Amino acid sequence: MAFENMFKNIIFSLLAVVVFPACESSSNQLLSAEQAVKLRHMQTRAFDTQDINKSTRVVMATLQDLEFVIENPPLLVQFYSTMGDIYHTINEHHKSDSLYDLALVYEPDNVQVLNNYSYYLSLRNENLEKATQMSKKSNELSPENASFQDTYAWILYQKKEYELAKTWLIKAYENGGKLSPVITEHLGDVCYQLGDSNSALIYWGKAKKLGEGSKYLEQKIAEKTLYE
Repeated sequence: MAFENMFKNIIFSLLAVVVFPACESSSNQLLSAEQAVKLRHMQTRAFDTQDINKSTRVVMATLQDLEFVIENPPLLVQFYSTMGDIYHTINEHHKSDSLYDLALVYEPDNVQVLNNYSYYLSLRNENLEKATQMSKKSNELSPENASFQDTYAWILYQKKEYELAKTWLIKAYENGGKLSPVITEHLGDVCYQLGDSNSALIYWGKAKKLGEGSKYLEQKIAEKTLYE
C-alpha cells in the first residue's frame, strides 16, 4: 500500500505540472524538515511490485508526449525532475540520469534536483565525484537541511571517508534526521565502520523503532554486524 500511495503521489504531481500551471509554485521550493525526512525514507526504497512497474510504464508512455507542449521553463524543469523520479523507482537509471541532467540545464541551482540526483548516484555507488559536487552545491544553497546533509554524508560514506561522513550525519540527525529511520540507520552504519559497534547498535535500535529501515536492519541488530 505504501508503494501504491507513493506511485499515485508521483503521478499526481506529474499531472499537476501540466494540468494546473496557473497554480504553480516555485520549482525550487524547499520542503519542511518533516517533509524532507519523509522524502528521504521514500527515496531510499525501490518499487518491487510488477503491477506498479507495468502501470508506471503505461503512464510514462502516455505522458512522454507532454514534454512537447510545455513551454514554461520552470514547469519543464519540474516535468523532467518528476519523470526522473519515476524512472528511478523502476530502476531505469540511464533514463532518470538523463532527465535530471536536462532539468539542470534549465535550472542549474535547483536544490531538489541537485540533491535527489546526487543521492540516487550515492545509493548506486556511481559517479561519486559528480554526486559530490552536486550535493555540495545543494548544501551551500540550502544549509541546515537534514536530507541534503544526509546525501552529502552518504556520498562520503561510499567514498570511505567515514570520519567526515559521521560529522555530516550528526548535523543531519540534529536538524530533524532523528525522525528519519534512514538517517538514523546511516549514522549507525558509519559508527560501525569507525569501530564503535555499541553506538551502531543504539542507532540501529532507534531506526527500528522509527519503522521501515533497510532490508538489512533486523539482521544488523540480531547479529551485531554491518550488512549492506
